[in-house]
Amino acid sequence: MNLTLAHGFTQTSRSWADVVEILTGHGLDTAGITAVDLPGHGDSAAVRADLWGSAERLVAAGSTGTLVGYSMGGRVALHAALRHRDAVERLVLIGATPGIADAAERRARRAADDALADHIDG
Repeated sequence: MNLTLAHGFTQTSRSWADVVEILTGHGLDTAGITAVDLPGHGDSAAVRADLWGSAERLVAAGSTGTLVGYSMGGRVALHAALRHRDAVERLVLIGATPGIADAAERRARRAADDALADHIDG
């Protein structure tokens, strides 16, 4: 089984370490698990991409199989599943939504997220 893990906002692939340990303790081979650093995070901190671009990178990093995404990673995984149905056999979304429908609320959320990212970088 191939499993690709996508973290949430301000996290990295290392955020999945405890989950990977539990899965391997239950017999899943680590060779089948890929935890990625999404654009703007971890080893991909210098990479900039929107949701669709992030989805492309997620699919390219993993193998055909199961995508698991937490929060922002769930939204990226959902976009990947929509565009690459042949590569996604199963989709697990944890604490994820398809997004904010109202344009003004989306702008406000984006501004708040940008301010948080600037504060963290700061």
